Amino acid sequence: MKYCIANWKMNLTSRDGLIYLDKIGQKINEHNESFEKASMIICPPYTALDLMSAILIEAEEGLLEDLDMAHVSDVQLGAQNMNPNNEGAYTGEISSNMLNQYRVKWVIVGHSERRSMFAETDEFINLKIKTALNHNINPILCIGETLEERELGNTKEILFEQLEKGLKDVICSKDFLIAYEPIWAIGTGQTADDDMIESANNMILSIVKELKCDIKNPKILYGGSVNNNNAKNLSKICNLDGFLIGGASLDAEQFYSIYNVLKGE
Repeated sequence: MKYCIANWKMNLTSRDGLIYLDKIGQKINEHNESFEKASMIICPPYTALDLMSAILIEAEEGLLEDLDMAHVSDVQLGAQNMNPNNEGAYTGEISSNMLNQYRVKWVIVGHSERRSMFAETDEFINLKIKTALNHNINPILCIGETLEERELGNTKEILFEQLEKGLKDVICSKDFLIAYEPIWAIGTGQTADDDMIESANNMILSIVKELKCDIKNPKILYGGSVNNNNAKNLSKICNLDGFLIGGASLDAEQFYSIYNVLKGE
């Protein structure tokens, strides 16, 4: 299974989300889409989860007949963050219980923007991962090095530390998604070349094996200025199981185009 994930970050509203799902529904209807080869996951801001979840549930239950949005029943929702605590005095945070209410199946953890802007540590990310799994939410663990760390030849050391601490005592019998996002390539228009990405993918799989992590099936994604101009070449990289897409995912048609590339169409 491949994974195509949209991370809207702090962009688009609930109304935008409806328009987005309608456009995706049109494309699915036009192409008689099947989701057997690849999953489509959308991670909108929290404010859009309620309405988008309601639409996906109604589509799943067959309540949107004759509408393009009737075809989005297999699209999955993800969240961009989650606090490891179930409740309490954590102003501005959202819990796994709250995400469960909206049938959120995925959550992004460890994104470099959370690490750098909100000082999230590997240990804190580890708590998020275990909480998510305990509440039937699949984590998408983001890891990656800065440009300075790469130039110093420290990429493997950085990835090892992030995985060692982030995956401590984690048990997962399903696909476990690890998104390699070189920090210097996120939102910059720069993309790591094929050899860099393939090397990082192999490092990650080797590290997970070396750590003897209790993860049945690690899946490696790439994130870092993915768009419909470079997706085809990137999709051919060995041991690459999908994309975590930022800016390009804000346009429904471009996101759908990348999804089709990932499926090999």
